Amino acid sequence: MKRLFCILLSILALFSLTGCRNDSDVSQSMVTVYYKSARTSFGTQDGVIAPYSLDAAGHEEDHAYLINTYVSAKTPGDYATTFPTGTRLVRMDLDGLTAKIVLCDEFATLKGLDLTIACACLSRTVIALTGCHEVIISAESMQLDGKNFITLSRDSYLLLDTEVSES
Repeated sequence: MKRLFCILLSILALFSLTGCRNDSDVSQSMVTVYYKSARTSFGTQDGVIAPYSLDAAGHEEDHAYLINTYVSAKTPGDYATTFPTGTRLVRMDLDGLTAKIVLCDEFATLKGLDLTIACACLSRTVIALTGCHEVIISAESMQLDGKNFITLSRDSYLLLDTEVSES
């Protein structure tokens, strides 16, 4: 009976070890990406474009993999659809402080404000992942709302518009 009890305790101890993990390992594998907010709110920096933590475990330095996962994944529940279904990364090149992103032609179906928001989300994500200063976005063989490419930098968009009141 004592022998059976010792074996049972040993098995339980082994199972309890499989549930242990270091929380710092988890936080180090998370990267910040940006999606369109489900509800526009005024007076906050996350009113239109909001951050989301994406698990990058094992791919922290594989920027092309992370961008492809980001644009092709189903949009998380608390966010609005940002990229059309079927969007995927065709090519990504880092040239100094400039990232050149080529997406498949499904991305080119976006027009107007939807395209602007998607490009802002994508450029903020690429800048956060790579540390580059400028992102050039294009589609594989189609124009983006009449343009061959769209170039955005850290200073291309205003995240918080302070209200000016007249007296």
